[in-house]
Amino acid sequence: MPRPKPSLLHPASVFLVVFLAHSPALLGGFVWDDTQYILHNPTLSDTRGLFRIWFEPGASPQYYPLTFTTFWLEHRLFGLSPLGYHLDNLILHSIGSVLLWLLLSRVGAPQPGFVAILWGIHPMKVESVAWISERKDVLSGALVFLSLLAWEAYRRNGRSRDHTASILLFAGALLAKTAVAPLPLVLLVWAYWERGRLERRDWTLAGPFFGLSLAAGLGHVLLEKANIDVAQAAVGFSFQERLYIAGRAFWFYAGKLFWPNPLMPIYPRWPLDPGSIFGWLLPISAALLTVALWFARGRLGRGPICAHLIFLLMLAPALGFISQAFNRYAFVADHFQYLASAGPAVLLGGALQAGADRFRLSRLGLFGISLAVAIPLLAITGSHAVRFKDDRTLFTHNLAYNPNAWGVYTALGAVALREGNGLEAVEHFRRARELEPNSAQACYNLAAALALLGQREAAVESYGEALRLAPNYAEAHNNLALVLHQMGRDEQALHHLSKAIEAKPGDSRFAANRETILRKMRGR
Repeated sequence: MPRPKPSLLHPASVFLVVFLAHSPALLGGFVWDDTQYILHNPTLSDTRGLFRIWFEPGASPQYYPLTFTTFWLEHRLFGLSPLGYHLDNLILHSIGSVLLWLLLSRVGAPQPGFVAILWGIHPMKVESVAWISERKDVLSGALVFLSLLAWEAYRRNGRSRDHTASILLFAGALLAKTAVAPLPLVLLVWAYWERGRLERRDWTLAGPFFGLSLAAGLGHVLLEKANIDVAQAAVGFSFQERLYIAGRAFWFYAGKLFWPNPLMPIYPRWPLDPGSIFGWLLPISAALLTVALWFARGRLGRGPICAHLIFLLMLAPALGFISQAFNRYAFVADHFQYLASAGPAVLLGGALQAGADRFRLSRLGLFGISLAVAIPLLAITGSHAVRFKDDRTLFTHNLAYNPNAWGVYTALGAVALREGNGLEAVEHFRRARELEPNSAQACYNLAAALALLGQREAAVESYGEALRLAPNYAEAHNNLALVLHQMGRDEQALHHLSKAIEAKPGDSRFAANRETILRKMRGR
C-alpha cells in the first residue's frame, strides 16, 4: 500500500473551513418538506412518538427511523426553533468531512486535506446541509465514513470486532437513508484498488453488507408503495426512458461538480425522447468513459477507474432506474450526489498531486492552487446557503431559472396559503395545474386555496378533479367533505369521509371529522 502523502491541512482546519462555508445556513428557517418532517409531524411531540418512529412505518413521512429519532430528540431540546436543527446538520456535515480526511489519510490517498475540504465546501452540498429534512444525507454520510474507517482498520489488523463495527455502522447508515445501499460494491472497488484483483475473501467479508443492503432496499420499496400518498406517486417509465434519464443525469452531476452554477432545488425536467439520436449519445458516452478508464488503468493506474466507479455506484439509486416521487418534479437534485461526489474529489486530489510531482511544486505552490480552487466554491456556497432563509426566497430564486416548474409554483402557492393570501395562492396553484394538468396534487392545492377564499363550488369542482385523477386520495376526500359540510351537503360529506377512512385507516382525523358531522346531524 502506498505511504500517505503529507497533508496540507489538519482535521481541525477541515472542520472549521467546512463549518464556516455553510454557516449562513444557520440564519435559515424551515423550508419545503421541513413542514411535513418537523412542523406538522405528530410523532415528534407524541409521548409514544419514539416508539411509533421505529415500529409504525407509516407514522413518519418516510421510514428512516434513525433520522427521525434525531428530530425527536431535537424537538425536546429546541422545540420548533430552526437554529438547533440547522446547527446539528452543519456539525454532522463538518464531522463527515473530517472523517473523509481521516479515511483518505489512512489509505494513502494523495492530498486528503484538499479532497476533504473540496468535498465539504462544494456548493452542491448546500442542499443537504441547509435543508433540515436532508438530515438523512449528513447523518448517513457520517455513518458511512465511520463504517469505512472500521473496515479499513479490519483490513489492516484483522480484528473481528472492527469488521462487526463496520457492519453495525453501515446498518445505522441504512436506517438514516437507504440510498447508501450501494456501499458493498464500493468495498469491492476498494479491494480491487489495493490489489488489482478480487479474491473470494473479499466477497465473503462484504456478504453481510450485501445482505443488509438487499433487506433495506426491499423494505424501502415496499414501505414506499404502502405509505406514499397516492397524489405523490412516481410516474412510471419504460426501460428505454430510464436509460435515457440515467445518461443525462450522470453528465448533469459530473458537470455540476465542475461548474456548480446555477443551483436550485427543482431543475428543469427535460423532455423524454428515446427516439432522439442525440439523447442516446449521453448514456453511450458515459459507458464509453467507463470502458476507456478500464483499459487505460495500465497507463493511468487503478485510481481513476476506481474513483469513477465509486461515483457511478453511489449515484446509481438517483439515476432513474428506481422510481421515486421526486421524479414528478425533476430527474435530478443536488442532494442525490452527496456521497457520490467523493469519487471525483479524490480523483482531483490525485491529479493535483501528480501535477505537483511533475512540476516540482513547493508546499506553498500547492497551497496557492488549493486556494484558487476553494475561494470561488466558498463564494458560491455562501450565497446559495443564504437562499434557504425561507420558502419564498428559495423558490423565487428557483423560478428565475426554471419558470415552467409546476413544483415551484406549488411551493410558492403553499407559502401564500400559509400567509393567508388566498388570491396569490390561487394564482400560483392555477399556474401549477396548467403546467401539470394530470397532477392530483395540483388540483388539490388549487381547491384548498379556493376554499380559503370562500369559493366553495369551485373548490368542490377542483377537489373532484383531484379525486378523478387519484380516487384514493385520502386528504382530498377529507377536505372535500369539510367543504360539503359547510354547504349543508352532509350526506355527501359522510360518503367522502368514509372513503378517506378506507384509503387511510390509520389517520384518526378522518374518523373524528365523521363523528363531528354525525353528532351535528343527530342534534338537528
